[in-house]
Amino acid sequence: MSMFSQTGPIRDTDILYWSRRFLLLSGLWPESHNDFRLSIYLGYLIPFTSLIYISALKHMHDRDKLLRNMTEFIPTTMAVLRAVMFRRKMYLLVPIIKTVRENASEGYFKTPDERKVVHWYYMISNLFIKISVIMLYCVNVMLYLKPMIEYAFSKHRNTSFSYEMPYQISFIHEVTEMRTYILAYVYQSPIPVVFSIGIMAADSLLVTLVLYVCGQLSVLRIQIKNVSSDSRSHKSEMKSLIEKHEKLIRMAKSVENAFSSFLFVQMFCLTLCICVVAYQLLTMINSGDPTNAFTFTIFALSVVLVTFSYCFLGECLIYESTSLNEAYYDSKWYELPAKLARPIAICMARSQIPVHLTAGKFYVFSLDLFVNVIKASMGYLSVLIKVT
Repeated sequence: MSMFSQTGPIRDTDILYWSRRFLLLSGLWPESHNDFRLSIYLGYLIPFTSLIYISALKHMHDRDKLLRNMTEFIPTTMAVLRAVMFRRKMYLLVPIIKTVRENASEGYFKTPDERKVVHWYYMISNLFIKISVIMLYCVNVMLYLKPMIEYAFSKHRNTSFSYEMPYQISFIHEVTEMRTYILAYVYQSPIPVVFSIGIMAADSLLVTLVLYVCGQLSVLRIQIKNVSSDSRSHKSEMKSLIEKHEKLIRMAKSVENAFSSFLFVQMFCLTLCICVVAYQLLTMINSGDPTNAFTFTIFALSVVLVTFSYCFLGECLIYESTSLNEAYYDSKWYELPAKLARPIAICMARSQIPVHLTAGKFYVFSLDLFVNVIKASMGYLSVLIKVT
């Protein structure tokens, strides 16, 4: 796809391009879901995750191996739960995607100021999706290639090879010969792609839709400030803007309802994942293992980036929804006749209540929540260090 032009129009295919592409691969695109493709995806990922859990049970008394298992089964469990939970709630997203397409045909902006805002949110959405996918994919490729690199060094140094797997999974029979090892190694080859798609597919749509709503709220704010002061046209213009405001609130609530339970599980797993990955990273730095330390540094950064992105989305939604209050006030509603001023006053009161993105209706996503998650993860990390 060609790079997006700053001066050209934004089409629905531009906005939904990456999320649609990732979700189609796993059969989870809301408008045309494919349960057969999803069953193939889960049919590979669930047994693979089960083998990691079996390996973790075998190493319950080996702290280092157990923690290594945790760095793998937490993300793979997240990928499985994401797919299942997203499949259950995807029907809520079909009307929203349809609205995005309809708005694309009408045009997302009309003035240079509106265009600037829409382009900024579009750029942030694309940037997050691309960076996150690249980082997750690179981490998994490095983990997958590590045993091959060690095998090459063992041949060069004439040392024995340990038949270490890229991922800590447990087979029925212990792998002790090269032929079996190669088959087991090939079995794990889809993981970099499967894992990256599993983690980012639903996230890409969440980021796209939330930032789309934020962009439209920002455009609405500009339009309210620039509404005509002529009493004859003011009523029709303001009526249209108020209807748009109500529509965007409903859209934001639909997105929140579709992803809320999904995000609750996600934040719980991410908090644990940050703690475990940070511990692994500190262990590798202390043991003088630069290759693994570099891999887990990227892993830790990608996990923190995903956590920050959720909180950033929530912060943007809160800011844009509450900023409308100032825009309504600047429209000089107090100079209008009471009949025209009353609906605006009601909208001002409504805009004082922020639109939220929540995790299971318990936590409101904001930058404050991001700080609390990092604090909690570091608290768990300090306990883990003291215990070990």
